[in-house]
Amino acid sequence: MKKATIIFNPVAGKGKTRELTKYLENKLLQEFDSVEIQATEKPRDAILFATEACINGVHSVFALGGDGTVNEVVQGIMDASCEKKPILGAIPGGTFNGVSRIMEFSQNPKAAINNIDFNKTEFIDIGRSNKETFNMIYSIGDVPESLHNTPVEEKSAFSVFAYAFNIARDAVKNSHYHMSINVNGENIEGDYSHVVIMLSTALSKLTLINKGIEKNDGYLHLFILKESSLFEKIGILPDLIGGNIFENEMIKYFKTKEILIESNEEIINTDLDGDKASPLPSKITIIPKAIEIYSLDNK
Repeated sequence: MKKATIIFNPVAGKGKTRELTKYLENKLLQEFDSVEIQATEKPRDAILFATEACINGVHSVFALGGDGTVNEVVQGIMDASCEKKPILGAIPGGTFNGVSRIMEFSQNPKAAINNIDFNKTEFIDIGRSNKETFNMIYSIGDVPESLHNTPVEEKSAFSVFAYAFNIARDAVKNSHYHMSINVNGENIEGDYSHVVIMLSTALSKLTLINKGIEKNDGYLHLFILKESSLFEKIGILPDLIGGNIFENEMIKYFKTKEILIESNEEIINTDLDGDKASPLPSKITIIPKAIEIYSLDNK
């Protein structure tokens, strides 16, 4: 019996995910013998549901929501002890769904559902920071802090505008953090304003960095922004937009498989795909081709 599970966040997408869940269920019943639907009520619910699905031999798990929902589902799948991990389906339904963008799905939820190809999958890399997983980005700095400070109600009501407002407000803080970063056998110690580790820069068809980085290449891509003034940070933007940050002297870049970040300062929070994660120290590793995921029907 071929079973599927839908895990959705009823708060995401301005509360419209419950309606979308029914639409997705009807689509899945054309492919699966049974479909179980589970709604999250609190943090870590999706982790538990995904783990249970894996243990119970569910063929496919579909995450309907934003990055937070998808991240928890991936965490649950990765943590579960099961012989065959379920195939992941990432359906946009929140403020932002990076995995579905990487897979080049439409960000219109119904269009994305219609374009799932159940006969076409690929494997994606997954990052791990200590015991937590991430699908795209690990970061430290004022910008991720601004994401943490965006209330759920604002995320639902104003979507990306809520994020933009908080990013603009917090960018003027110009905070710096004293950190020790061990990468490729080199220990780098100093004051840095942002640390970003990316698994992939291919968000749909938009590429911010135009050379040397490909989707699911099995590497961590580390960018360290040196201590700088707000005006110096603003000066980086043209190189970022133009895809030339490798040439910018304010940024150090490393391609690696493992990174250790520590600090003797007060608690320094980290961010995984827009959600607050455990504070430093962090041991970050890459798990190549860790999750099988449904692809786009290009017909």
